[in-house]
Amino acid sequence: MKLDAQFFYNAINRGTAPIVIDPNSSETIDGRSTFTLGLGEAVRVFCDGTGFYTDASRGKLVELARVTNPNAATVDFDFSSGWPSDFSEFEVYLEDVSPATDDVYLGMRIKTTASLTVQTSGYLYGARNQGAGGGADMGATIDSVSDRIALTRPGTGLGIGNATGEVANAIVAINAPNSTKVKQARFTSTYNRSSDGVVQYVDGAGYYGSTSAWTGIRFLMSSGNIASGTFVLYGRRK
Repeated sequence: MKLDAQFFYNAINRGTAPIVIDPNSSETIDGRSTFTLGLGEAVRVFCDGTGFYTDASRGKLVELARVTNPNAATVDFDFSSGWPSDFSEFEVYLEDVSPATDDVYLGMRIKTTASLTVQTSGYLYGARNQGAGGGADMGATIDSVSDRIALTRPGTGLGIGNATGEVANAIVAINAPNSTKVKQARFTSTYNRSSDGVVQYVDGAGYYGSTSAWTGIRFLMSSGNIASGTFVLYGRRK
């Protein structure tokens, strides 16, 4: 059946995973081959007789995945076939994350290849840690950490506490993970220091030293499980 220029329909994603709208053959939607509908997102799709268009707002954050209270060693977001091309960058929001083990630091590792190979070397990062009593520089060389990007400060007594009410929060921004350029991750983190519960603020950036496309990211503590908290992945719509 051929659709005319008067045709439109409404689409809403009420599920727990993104929905891909894929027009027939060489037809396009918003000028691209597919359209990714995020979790809870609703759009109207219009036909002009030859292609499709939506009323989706450009530049907004669209939820793509969510993990709550994992009680597991890692939290992973994987795209073995590539990250959705509808989005210019991606952000992960970590909310009230609590470690099972006291005095640990939170890190992020990169996956490459379609088989989701986790990279355990070749990372560099730099950041500034600030607390009520002063601050200190963080870095892969300073901390002797090169097997991940550290999102909170490593070191005895400097890590995340796991006493009642002690948590970590963070925002991690990732640019163009499908590209073959060296990609950076920018991050801002806050957490309760294990030694005294004082809130710490970390602002920094890091990368995995390869031009390989990223096919996934992994969050993990330096030891023990991620006991609780929420991890939400968003894409910024082009």
